Amino acid sequence: MNNKLKIEFNHTDRFKPQLYANLYIPSYINGYSIAMDYVYNWFLSKFPEGYFKTIHILGKHVFDDFRRFEYGDYAVREKPAVSFNTAIQYDYDGSILDLHMFGIDRYMMKTPFHRSFFKDFEHKNFLSFNMELMVVNFNIKVRVETKAEQLDLYKRMEILFRMGFTETKDIDVDFHVPYDLLVNLAKSMKFEVDDINKEIKKPYEFIKYLNTYSQIPFLYRLRYINGKHEFFIRLRNIPLHMDLKDRLDIDEGDTSGMLQTNFSIDMNMVIRLPVPKFFVHYCEIKIPDNIMLEPSTGRTVYTLKVFDIPEVNDKGWNQYATSNYIREVDDKSNLIDITELFYAPVDTRVESSLNDLIDESIKYNISPNLFIDIALYTSDKLNSGRVNITIDWVNRTIIFPKDIIHNYFYIVIYLDNYYINNRVISITKAYNNRVNNSKERE
Repeated sequence: MNNKLKIEFNHTDRFKPQLYANLYIPSYINGYSIAMDYVYNWFLSKFPEGYFKTIHILGKHVFDDFRRFEYGDYAVREKPAVSFNTAIQYDYDGSILDLHMFGIDRYMMKTPFHRSFFKDFEHKNFLSFNMELMVVNFNIKVRVETKAEQLDLYKRMEILFRMGFTETKDIDVDFHVPYDLLVNLAKSMKFEVDDINKEIKKPYEFIKYLNTYSQIPFLYRLRYINGKHEFFIRLRNIPLHMDLKDRLDIDEGDTSGMLQTNFSIDMNMVIRLPVPKFFVHYCEIKIPDNIMLEPSTGRTVYTLKVFDIPEVNDKGWNQYATSNYIREVDDKSNLIDITELFYAPVDTRVESSLNDLIDESIKYNISPNLFIDIALYTSDKLNSGRVNITIDWVNRTIIFPKDIIHNYFYIVIYLDNYYINNRVISITKAYNNRVNNSKERE
């Protein structure tokens, strides 16, 4: 047993470049304002334009009305009138899914860099984010002058808003990206940054860079909360769930002498909207801890290190698997047995595993190099980095130069998924039927 080669799977490495994961917590008010904006426009769209003479959002600035009313008119509320009141369920945890239970490092592990939506492999910059569910309770109060108006409006709202039911709308949303994150990203890419005001001096050149490597569109637009242009990502088909199971509530109005007036209708609803919980920036630069004083920005921390493993080879093939290999100190062999690495199936069916596809290609005198690329790395001083190797596919062996004296190697396997998927389809006769029993292993 001492003379046999040993392959061990390990997620650690001692010589590859390191990526640091930097955590950014976005503005929570951004998600809340999106929910408010949607409900506001959705509710008013059910009525003729100009139907409500007064529209009020509770919690807005106390002097906001002075911008629209002449002196003497601000105390008058013409009817029909509508007011929007909200309350966020801060303790909602999505059945514990959104709870902070494991610390910052576990948060990082939820968003590994190879799942990032922004991938710049050349400059070692990656961005990813994780979502949480925001729940907002809405109370919408409509006030009219007479009982007749109240009853007619009650029946209209009951039908228009499908009271007693729930519905889900798919919406396209602009979510704010923490400005600190993008400032640090811009610095790493040598974009000019005003350190005093923390502003990117050429934002349109920077957004061109962002959209070059991002799978999600970046926008540069005005942010109303602070009146500044900042960066957003445009997420499509975000499910916004509206719970309208509570029925409408009406009152008997206010009594003034012998007359009754100011009749109200109360509508309660619950909005559930996924919003970003945190962003992660993976890069080679360690960013120090800091807490920004402005409430619209966020907090930045770093705790986790990940490794810069090439995700895509020069042929454009994605990484399939990795393995570490350690040879004995006195072992001078230049061979590595990789038989075990190909037993994991590409498909769950028999006869279509990766090992089976290699045997098939050898049978027809086709080199497996056509669809498999194996890279070998070492930290040997004379041969640091990727090593020139040859593969003995019949014996499943890597042959590397004899002058390498280091005993620690890192193996990376890349696959041409297009070729492999087509072979799996052909072998399993996938086009011949819609449903089929898989072959059973003996």
